Amino acid sequence: MTVGLKSLFAFPRPPGAGEAVVPAWLPGALGGAYVDAATGDGFGFPSGHAIGSTMVYGGLATFLDVGRRRTRLRVAGAVVALVALTRVVLGVHYVADVIVGVAVGLGGLLLFQRVARSGFRPHPDRAFFLAGGLGVVAAAVAAAGGHAVEVLEAGIVAGGGFGGYAVWRFRGTESARVGAVGAVVGAAAVAAPFGAAYLVASAGLPYVFGVVPDTTPFRLLTVVPLSFAGVALVVGWPTVAGRTREDGTLGDDGSDGESEADTVSDLISEAESTERDAEPTADRTG
Repeated sequence: MTVGLKSLFAFPRPPGAGEAVVPAWLPGALGGAYVDAATGDGFGFPSGHAIGSTMVYGGLATFLDVGRRRTRLRVAGAVVALVALTRVVLGVHYVADVIVGVAVGLGGLLLFQRVARSGFRPHPDRAFFLAGGLGVVAAAVAAAGGHAVEVLEAGIVAGGGFGGYAVWRFRGTESARVGAVGAVVGAAAVAAPFGAAYLVASAGLPYVFGVVPDTTPFRLLTVVPLSFAGVALVVGWPTVAGRTREDGTLGDDGSDGESEADTVSDLISEAESTERDAEPTADRTG
C-alpha cells in the first residue's frame, strides 16, 4: 500500500529532508544512526513509517493476548503517535503525510483482519495472497509513473506475498520446534535470498551477475523470485527443520510427538462447536 500510494501521488518531502546535521551533543558513534533516521528520500505522501507502525503495533495490540485489551491499544496508540511525531520533528514529513499514513494503516489493518480471519480460524494464506496482489497493483502504478525504484520495491512485496501464500497452502498450519541450531541455520538460509534481492535492487545486476543488462525489467525478474524464496523459507522452515530432526516422533520434552497444530485445531473446532450450539439457545431466548 505504501509503495502504491507514494507512486500514485508522487508528492515531495519537505525541503531539506535529504540532509541532516548531527547535533554537537550527540556521541560520534551515534552520528550515522541519527543521519539515517533524520533523512528521507523518495516521495513523502503518505508516511510509510506511520502506515507500518500503525499496522504492526495495532496488529499486536489486536491479536496478542497479553494484559488488558484497552491497555494494549493505548500503548500501541502512544507508540504510533510517537513515531508519527518524530517524523515531523525530524523534518522528513509534513503533518498531512503522517495523519493520512495512520489512517491508511488503520484501514489496512482492518482489511487484513477481515481477510485473514473467518470466525475463530485464522487464514494467513489469504493475508499473504492479499499482500502479493497489492504488490502487483503497486508495481503497475509505479511503472505507469516511471518510478523504477518503487517498481522494484513493489516487486519484492509481490514476490514475498505469493511465496508465503504458496508455502502456507502446501504445509497448512503444521507446526514444529525448530531448536537453536535450526534457528541459526534458518536465519542464514533466509538472509541469503533477501540479501541478494537487496543487492540487486540497490547495486544493480552487473555487481551480482555481470552478464545480463542492468535494467529495471531484468532487476524485477530477479528480485521477485528471490523475495518469493525468502518468505517461502520463513514460512516453511519450521516444517523443514522439524522433519530433519534426528528423533521425528518424540519432542524435546519427551512427549509422544503430537503436533501442536493438531491441539490448536482441536481447540478452534471446539470453540466453533460451542458457538454453534449456543446460537439456537440465543434464538429461543430472544
